[in-house]
Formats: sequence, structure tokens, C-alpha cells
Amino acid sequence: MIDFTSIILFAGLFLGLVVGNAAYFGDPIDLRITVPPRLAQMGFTEPIAEEIFVTSATEVSVATSMVPTPMLEISSHPTLAHAIATPLNLDPTVIAVQGLMGIDVTSIHGAIVDTGKTPGVGILLVINQPHEASTEINLSRDDGDVRTLLHQAARLSLERVAPYRTVLTDFENGLDGNDAAFTRSHDSAVNALAQPWMVHRPTERVMLCNLLALLDVLHGDAAGAERNFRTADTIPNALPGAYGTISINRAFLAVAAKQPAEARRWFVTSARQTKDVQLPTWNGRMLVIEALVAWSEGNTARAESLLHAASKAAPNNESPHVYLARLAAARGDRAQELVERAAAATVHGLEPRIPSLAQSEFWVDPVNGGITRRK
Repeated sequence: MIDFTSIILFAGLFLGLVVGNAAYFGDPIDLRITVPPRLAQMGFTEPIAEEIFVTSATEVSVATSMVPTPMLEISSHPTLAHAIATPLNLDPTVIAVQGLMGIDVTSIHGAIVDTGKTPGVGILLVINQPHEASTEINLSRDDGDVRTLLHQAARLSLERVAPYRTVLTDFENGLDGNDAAFTRSHDSAVNALAQPWMVHRPTERVMLCNLLALLDVLHGDAAGAERNFRTADTIPNALPGAYGTISINRAFLAVAAKQPAEARRWFVTSARQTKDVQLPTWNGRMLVIEALVAWSEGNTARAESLLHAASKAAPNNESPHVYLARLAAARGDRAQELVERAAAATVHGLEPRIPSLAQSEFWVDPVNGGITRRK
């Protein structure tokens, strides 16, 4: 017989495990997919279905962003908390405890079903998110291609669960040469912003406006970019870093427009808003934008000093070397120009870009103005 003290101890350990798991990994998504017996008998089991879904879903976690991707917890690979809870029928307790502790638990529960048209197959998913109405996704394929069906279901699920990360992934694929991904990124962003439930996601809304602005810049529409930035200004309660990202981009575009006073104003604002951002090599990127602002003001000595500091803070970032090469060329120092160009070529492509920053996609001319897309 277990005494009362042991029960209290077990409850305390269980509570710590449940909360600690979410604190470490972030708000979880509980994924469960069942399959019909005929597919299971052919080897297409529930764990395989869930793994295919997760493989497709994890594509949205690749791009560097301050907006995290929720962790998928699947029934075939339970966390330690769920591994303990399931035999004791405590799974609902896990979710209830996480909810009480302010941990938002999203569930995606689905079933692969026979459509009655051999070899047709379908899938029905129900998505439950805190503070939002449930969503159903119902798809089918007459060709019986279960793998493709699961990839389609994962994409549609993530457009609801993590809309910004989905749009960001398409945007980065566009930067890598897939022009159709730019169109998909734009359309998905517009659709997400039109949804009433997005009002509960201010940071995602601000970052979606930012990506739409960058798409405008890619198409040479500076006025459209500013409209999207101003829309973001009206969204309350987002993380300061989200507003700061937009301020950085406004500073960069002000340099391109030969507006040094505006560039300085936005840079000072961005430095305050992004002081707590913890993305890789963020400090190096801030030094680059500060250097460009100083350069646009005519202070080339300050710009050069900041760019050297940036190259040390972010040794795999080619930007400081590219701009240092331009400064060397401007003063006629051909030898130093070649040194910096060689350094830029050496580290080209080594540092993961941050797609939400305009400086990751464009080069700017701090003297004559203008902006060109990176290749």
C-alpha cells in the first residue's frame, strides 16, 4: 500500500515533470493519427503516419526566427510525462495541469479513413487550440497516395497552428530561387491576417506584416512596404523584438532612400526594442545596420570601425566584408578591397540568414542610395 506521503511526493514529481517538459520545449502540440486496419496490415501503421506528418511539419522550423515553432508530441514517441501518464489514464490530467500553469496545449487528432472508392483514401483532422474555435480539415485522394495526403494535411494544419512559421518557410524558399513560393508566402500571409483568431497572436501578426513589406520591397513597391509597416504599428501587445525588426528594416530602407536622419531615428528605436532578442549573431547584424546609418551620415570612419566590430561579432557574416570592400574601393585602397572581397567569398553562405531582416536579402548603397537584391 502506498502511504499518503508517497502519493504527495509522486504528485509533486509528476507536476514538475509536466511543467518542466513544456518549459524546456515550449508550448506543445499533441498529435495523434489513427489508420484503418487494411493500411496497418500492409505496414502503414499509426507511428509511420505520425512520423510522415512530423517530417513535413518540421520544415517550418528551419528558418531562423524569434517566433518559435511549437513542439510536436506524437503518441508513438511520447514524452516522459506522457509515458508515465498514459498507463495510468492521466493524459487528460497532463493537459489540464499544463493549461492551469499557462502552457498552451494544441491538439491535432486525426484519422485516415477509407473513402469507399478503392484505392481512395481520406483524412479527417480536428485541431483544438486554446482560446480559439476548433477547426476541421477533411481531405481525400482518389489515387490512394497516403504519403502525399499526410503532407497536404500537415501543411494545412500548420497554416492554422503556426501561420507565421509557414509563411516564413515559403518566403525563404522563394529567396532560394523558388518564385512560386513567394506567391504562396504572400497569399498565405494575407489569408492568415484576415482570420479573426489572429487577433490573439499579436507577434505573429506584426511579423506577417513585416514579411509582406519585404515582399513589396522585392517587387520595388516602397510605398506598399511602408503601408504594411504602418499596419504593424497599429497592432498592440506584440513582443518588442517584433516591432524592433520592423524598425531595423525601416532604418535600412531609409538608408536606401538617402534619408539619414530617418535612418538614425529608426536605428535608435530598434536598438531599444531588440535589446532582449537572443537570435544567433544578432549583435553582429545590429552593428552592420548601425554602420550603414553612420555611413549614410557621412561618417565613414565610424562606419568602418563598426563593420570591423561586426566581422568579429559574427565571423561568418559576409556583409561586413562586402561593405568594408566598398569603403576601401571608395578611398582607392585596391589591396584592402581585394582582402575584404576574399574574406566575403570565404564565408559566403556559412551564416544562417534571418529572413525577417531586409539586410539578409538586399545590399544598400549608403552614399548614392538605392537597393539591390542579393544573389
